[in-house]
Amino acid sequence: MKFRLASCAIVASLLAGCASFTPTHTNVFLNEEGFVVGVENGTRSKDHVFKVVSPGNGKEVEFASSLMVRVTLPDGDRIVCYQTLNDKFPIGTMYMTDDKEWIYITNGLMCRIYEMTADRRDYLLVFEGNLAKGKE
Repeated sequence: MKFRLASCAIVASLLAGCASFTPTHTNVFLNEEGFVVGVENGTRSKDHVFKVVSPGNGKEVEFASSLMVRVTLPDGDRIVCYQTLNDKFPIGTMYMTDDKEWIYITNGLMCRIYEMTADRRDYLLVFEGNLAKGKE
């Protein structure tokens, strides 16, 4: 039994990309309809790299950061987003899933969550809420 548990732990760490997550604080956001989103903010043991278009010269560059969030959506689904250059929205710190399906933006005491539309041309705002509770 111990061997099986150890094997599962090894496989899980390999699937996770061998980068550990260290939570720094947790926030809960509430919207006007009463839906709640939980966000674990933290850092990875190694940087995550996105290819982004530089606003300065329009060329593709790498954006690397160890900051990430684990977001629990109102339906209980969980997404993992990594900090990236905010080139789509005018304000806030932007995090995105690897597949670019989800965007999480935080700005002061509020957050917004966007999901890619079915035609994959734009993002649809699916949650906008204010800080209800924070904990370190």
